[in-house]
Amino acid sequence: MSDFGITNSLAQVVLKCTCPGVPDVYQGCEGWDLSLVDPDNRRPVDYAQRQRSLADVLAYAPGEAATALWATRYDARIKLWLVHTLLNERKQQPDLFASGTYLPLPVLGQQQRHVLAFARRLGAVWYVVAVPLGLAECCAKPQTDALSADWGDTRLVLPADAPARWQHCLFNTTGLAVEGEISVKAIFTDLPLAVLRLG
Repeated sequence: MSDFGITNSLAQVVLKCTCPGVPDVYQGCEGWDLSLVDPDNRRPVDYAQRQRSLADVLAYAPGEAATALWATRYDARIKLWLVHTLLNERKQQPDLFASGTYLPLPVLGQQQRHVLAFARRLGAVWYVVAVPLGLAECCAKPQTDALSADWGDTRLVLPADAPARWQHCLFNTTGLAVEGEISVKAIFTDLPLAVLRLG
């Protein structure tokens, strides 16, 4: 089902923009690219169309874009919005994403093997990132609903010195870790993607 491919593509964007290293985004590939060869910088890019699409996605109120854009996910604006949002986070915290520590996070609970999570830290600045793995296996209706996963008691375990308060960069929601753990169902709400600022 294409929705699982879309979700996997969005998870790859999250990882590309938050893991150690420099994100490699081909110009013109801020949306879906269904070509059968690697894209390259010799292809003409319709910048005017991309500027219009970016203006559209930036018109949403904070926290509303992901949900609204999932409803029109096949037009690729959701990927454009995600790339823009994550590159803006990198712009706000260049030192952390350039040289911050990468800390793999343990995941516990019934769907623990279906979540990849890590923290990035530089001094007092913390981010926590989580994406799904093998999402189709943990969905109630794998043929029809890519967002129906039951995360149950699945949770991320934070390092002992991590702040408890978090803000979801994609949905503008907030919460608190409970005894050093963050519930996955609290952060995988409208989309199973999480980029959290701690503190």
